[in-house]
Amino acid sequence: MVDRKEMNMKKVLLLAICLLLVGALLVGCGSGSTGGTTEKNNNSTTTSQGSTQGSNQTDLSTCQANLLAIDSAALDYKIRNSGQHPSTVEVLVPNYLDSLPVEPFGGTYSLTKDTSHGDNVKAVCSEGHTY
Repeated sequence: MVDRKEMNMKKVLLLAICLLLVGALLVGCGSGSTGGTTEKNNNSTTTSQGSTQGSNQTDLSTCQANLLAIDSAALDYKIRNSGQHPSTVEVLVPNYLDSLPVEPFGGTYSLTKDTSHGDNVKAVCSEGHTY
């Protein structure tokens, strides 16, 4: 029988993969218009800014997947701890998260009260990213 933690992690992984695929579709996998400038020199073409945009979209998708994983782990923590919220993201490791997620833009993750959906906590990114 699969335990609840393993099921939640599978759901989070599937969601992260979906976010990455959507990000790749939005970026166009490097083809088409990148919003950068294009210069032609003889038979070669150089595009500036395109790879940066693709990498930023991938990093944003990673950050969003991390936020979802933290939220899922925090909810699981609350369920298993008589309605008590985790005080920090670090409390979720290793029982609810295998490791502390790394924010791809160099920021940090934390938890804040979210009363818009009842008495819950929500993962936030110091870089201001949301999902």
